[in-house]
Amino acid sequence: MVVRIHPLPDELDRSYLGALMRVNAFSTEAEARTFLTAPGDSALPWRQNPTLKLLSDAAGMELEGFVMNHTTLPLRRSVTSYMPGLPHGSPGNLVLLHVSGKRSCRDGAYLCQDCVWEDVDFHGRSYWRRAHQLPGTYWCAKHRGALSVVEDESAFLQPPSQMLGRARRLDGQWVESLQRNPAVERFLDLCDVLMDRPAAYPVAAVRNALRASARRHGFQSYATQSAGVCKDPLLSDALVEAYPASWLAQLVPGLPSKTKGVIWHQVDGVLWTATSASAAVIYILALALLFESAPAATDAVDAEATSFRQPTRSRRKVVDDYEARETYIQAHGSHARMRRNHVDDWLPLIQAQQRLGLPGLPYARSSKLWDALDAFCRGRKSLEEALAMCAPHQDAFEKILRGAAEPLSIAIEEMAAPRSEVRRGRRRTRAGVSSLDVTGLLEPSGEGARGTALDAVPRETPRANTH
Repeated sequence: MVVRIHPLPDELDRSYLGALMRVNAFSTEAEARTFLTAPGDSALPWRQNPTLKLLSDAAGMELEGFVMNHTTLPLRRSVTSYMPGLPHGSPGNLVLLHVSGKRSCRDGAYLCQDCVWEDVDFHGRSYWRRAHQLPGTYWCAKHRGALSVVEDESAFLQPPSQMLGRARRLDGQWVESLQRNPAVERFLDLCDVLMDRPAAYPVAAVRNALRASARRHGFQSYATQSAGVCKDPLLSDALVEAYPASWLAQLVPGLPSKTKGVIWHQVDGVLWTATSASAAVIYILALALLFESAPAATDAVDAEATSFRQPTRSRRKVVDDYEARETYIQAHGSHARMRRNHVDDWLPLIQAQQRLGLPGLPYARSSKLWDALDAFCRGRKSLEEALAMCAPHQDAFEKILRGAAEPLSIAIEEMAAPRSEVRRGRRRTRAGVSSLDVTGLLEPSGEGARGTALDAVPRETPRANTH
């Protein structure tokens, strides 16, 4: 029997996972997953039963509510071209939650020493606050003091009180200079607003709002083939001028040292690209620069989102793996039957089935091809015997088998290709905690922890749910 505890206010998902592991004496995340998985879901693959779903069940919360209150996904996915209307944490896209739900916004685990001691006194245990992990955040909004950081992100599974001896405090003067910067303040205000939004903004709506404001400011607002210096001011150069270089380098590594006048497509492209070519943090940086306040920025984007329409085709239905498989079984694998029964949304259904390795099957179940497939797949006949059974339809039999093996063939192709040719998506560079150390923005190890003797930390007593 699993002992369940409530997540604390604004507790990060991995902090809550660590608390569950400690109170139940789980030694690994895999063991925690095993015990948190409901008996009827034990056969489901991870992509259909992600860890965030298990944590929301343990917390007694709806999945969307858990994601909105205990993960950084609402900010990381705040601007996207991939199903922007889908609520954060929607059960309709469990694969997204499996792939990126628990990702962090930046390297390192950040804590406020004052919050740690207050949480131990008030809640009985310290925990990692989600607000301290957001990009560009280097001080506690409540205590206004500089945060401390532990470089190893495995620290999230341990209570912050046990990490004080390893945490290194950020330079106080540097933090005070950030607090006085109006552009940094607008950026953080926008992050707070976007964290509270239940769904993402479409990239096209944000681009249109940014481009309209950029044109009023005279910035280059369209792509150019020239590799030389642009005659019009660039948004990327304006960001470098407006934000502190040491702070900006943590959000967009390399940007402060760019050549002035030369387009930096990762940044300048937010004014003309219609897909998520850049991370959400770059859109937020641009919005904070081009608008005088967070409400003005969100009002402009809301106006564009309201008037935004798909220009060429209607929005396709979102099909999850369960629906795709159930529809396939009901139609006996026949694409012709699916087109007839699902006139408006047959294409996304078939595409989802093909991604699962479920190819189109012959309509007539009494045919030789059906009998051969049934005999081979259920192990009653060898491949040679099945091919003989379906004569003269061996080509159709092979086509079906290749369709079923397509996910495997894609994986084999990537394994066989040179590493430089395998592309799993655009890799976005993120500054490491070591870059803060190099610039002298971290105090020496061991300094800054209140009473660094860990024996002084009160014993933490997580409170179990009573229901």
